[in-house]
Amino acid sequence: MTDELKNAMISYAPAIAEDYKRYVRRIFAEIVRDLGPTLKGVYNSWKWAKTFSSIQSSIRSETLYSEKFLDNGLLVKNAKRYSVDTALSWYYKMTIKLGPLESVKVSPPDPSGEVIINGRYKGHTVTVYQHPIINVSSRGLLFHQFPARIYIDSKSVSEAAYKKLLHIDNSPNP
Repeated sequence: MTDELKNAMISYAPAIAEDYKRYVRRIFAEIVRDLGPTLKGVYNSWKWAKTFSSIQSSIRSETLYSEKFLDNGLLVKNAKRYSVDTALSWYYKMTIKLGPLESVKVSPPDPSGEVIINGRYKGHTVTVYQHPIINVSSRGLLFHQFPARIYIDSKSVSEAAYKKLLHIDNSPNP
């Protein structure tokens, strides 16, 4: 795939960063509501220990037992790192999934969140619709998913059918 696709997906990083910051702020507020401003017992909390460890890098306090607060500078830095890593991961997954598309066009970021990727592969028009989903793992880690609906020449196909139809082989070389 081209740098055009990579750049287009990187252009979504600010929206991904905003998702990250919203999530951390909301979760931090819920933890404070449950455990109080010092977050007493957070490391022993069945409900919050794993989640807290995933957002801890954005939280500060003057001393171990004093009131905890979100450090906006750290939050912005962590959100930026997360968003760029997520956008690049998304790009690499799409490269593996779709093969080397030509004439790639990606819809600009829009409020609905839907992403449309258009391109050509082996003479066929390929269109992919994605609507990013925000999820939280069992470890309390925020992650974005990018489920895709793939169309070849306006006909919906599964990822497996797409690879078979267009003879895409992404297996490692022996």
